[in-house]
Amino acid sequence: AEAWIGLAFSLDDKMSGSEGIIGLPDEGTVKKYALSGYSAPAEMEADHQTLRDTSISQNDGRTIMSSTKLLEESDEIRIKETGANWLLHARGSSNS
Repeated sequence: AEAWIGLAFSLDDKMSGSEGIIGLPDEGTVKKYALSGYSAPAEMEADHQTLRDTSISQNDGRTIMSSTKLLEESDEIRIKETGANWLLHARGSSNS
């Protein structure tokens, strides 16, 4: 469906305390957010907005988000090159 989409990295397979990447098609943005349970996500500060090559598009009922993220960043959940990583995903029912 054409809607916002998100991907998050977690230490324990739970949303609270996870760090997400959320794409908002109406705004044309792909940014990092701090997640805290079922509360609205909080956009990370500018110095943590280190994603590269971001894009979000919609075509034929699909939303496609793309970005490049460093595996290890200061004060963020590390993405392991080997071993298990907890990934969470979500999609909305609208573009915002």
